[in-house]
Order: sequence, then structure tokens, then C-alpha cells
Amino acid sequence: MPNEKEDVQLFASRLRDALEYKKMTAAELSRKSGIDQAAISRYKKGLYAPNRNNIFLLARALGVNPTWLLGFSNDMLYQMSEKEAARNELENLIVDMDLDQIKKTIAFLREYILK
Repeated sequence: MPNEKEDVQLFASRLRDALEYKKMTAAELSRKSGIDQAAISRYKKGLYAPNRNNIFLLARALGVNPTWLLGFSNDMLYQMSEKEAARNELENLIVDMDLDQIKKTIAFLREYILK
């Protein structure tokens, strides 16, 4: 039976694999997940494992199955519904916007989409 250190190393390996697969940097993952970049660096090095909430934030930002990240599944990609995928894409776009762009987007949505 694997021990805690092996579990942390497996998580670190899968996190690095997911970042490489998604062609995402730790800085991008930090912005998209809301998790401090230094913490992500420690996760990648296998120094410690994230708490349950951070596991789900990382998986969501990466678009991967959280059970795969933990080593309980061989299926890397999380099968999102079309609505979840669209919402995730919208959230990722918003993360990269400045405040003025966010305000303009909200105004546009209210004026033209949410009538």
C-alpha cells in the first residue's frame, strides 16, 4: 500500500504532467486557480500536498479529473458538460482582464445579452 510520501510524489508528477499537457505555466495556473504561485511550486516539487479545496481548484483550472491528480484514476481529462466548459472558458477569459475590461464586459452583457 502506498505511503503518504509516495502519494505526494504521485500528485506532484501528475501536476507537472497536466501543466505540460495544457502548456500552462505555474504563474498561469496561479491566476486561474487563485492559489499562490509559491504553493504551486511546492506542490510541483512534491514538498507537500494541497488541501482538498486546492485540489479541486487546481483540477478545475487545468481541466483535469481531480481523482486522476490524486492517483485514483487513469482518466486525466475531466468530462465537463457543455455548460461547465463554457463557464470555465468565460472564467479563464475574465481572469486575464483588467478592471476596465471586466466592467465593459458586464455592461455589454447587461445591455445586449441579459435583456
